[in-house]
Formats: sequence, structure tokens, C-alpha cells
Amino acid sequence: MNTFVKSAVAGAAGVALLLGGAGTFAVWNSSASASAGVLQTGQLALSTVAGSGQWKDLKTGSVLSAAELPSYRMIPGTQLEYTVPVTVTATGTGLKAVFSYDLGATSSTLTSVVPALTVQKSRTDAGLPAGFTAVSGKANSFSVTPSATSTDAVARLGITVPTDADNSTQNKTLDLSKVVFTLTQVE
Repeated sequence: MNTFVKSAVAGAAGVALLLGGAGTFAVWNSSASASAGVLQTGQLALSTVAGSGQWKDLKTGSVLSAAELPSYRMIPGTQLEYTVPVTVTATGTGLKAVFSYDLGATSSTLTSVVPALTVQKSRTDAGLPAGFTAVSGKANSFSVTPSATSTDAVARLGITVPTDADNSTQNKTLDLSKVVFTLTQVE
């Protein structure tokens, strides 16, 4: 056998011995466990009860049924209000959220109405629910602070046709079928 072949066989055997013995080197190490506790995330949720909303004519005080809405016709000075119970869940350390509304993608042709959102404890108690504060300088928005439990409230969306509405507001529609009440984290 020539010297080159002998050297190659010896080198391969040496590499095999080194690789086979790689797990035999001693390395000192140590570990210790710690009881670091359990972390949990908070929650931000908003819900309404389907079919629980109602429209009311604020001038006459009459509640409008779903069957009456298609034939009801607003005039300048009309003030309507839609009320719907909502449940707000806001838990989380340092959580800040805003409750508001979005008219959604509407196909409305009546653009001169003035929407206004308020929120209260119940349909009969006009006080603000616990944890709700009107956002200064931002109409139709309420700051919501975290609470250990869910908060029940009533959202009130007012729609007013201005008393000085001109002839361009006649025979127009206001589609509010896609109104969305929102609860959005701001920090």
C-alpha cells in the first residue's frame, strides 16, 4: 500500500475516533428553576343584543316600531333617537379605550343630519355608566377605563334634521342599517 493511501486511512480513522468520542468531553453546568408566576392578557369586547334597539321620536315621545320605520317621514326639526343596550368588557392594566360609533358604508342621500352619541346607565337613568367619561374636545366619544367586571349601558344615537334644512333635503334617505358601535384601544 502506498504512503498516500495509508495516510488517508489513518486520517479517516482519526476523524472517526474524534467524532465518536465527542460526547465524552466533560462540561460543567448547572440550572435552577424559579416560580415566576402566571401572566394573563386582558380583554376588550363590546356586544349588543340583537333586536333590542328602538327608535323614538323625541318631539312626540312615541316609540317607532320596525314596521313603522318605512313609512315614517322626517321633516326639518325632526329629532329621533335610537337606543340600544350594550355590554362593555374592558380589562387590562393600563388599558385605555374609546367608545364611539361609525355610520358605516351607507348609501344615504340625506347628508345634512346631525348625529350625536350619548351613553347612559340605562334607558331610564341618564347618568354615565361606571368607567365612562366624555372625551374632551371630541364629540361622540367616551373614554372607557378598565373594570373588573363587564359594564351594561345604553348607547343613544340621536339624529336631528336641522330646522333650517333647505329644499335639497326633501325626499332623501338616511340608511343607518350599517351603524357600528365601536370600542377601540387607544394606548
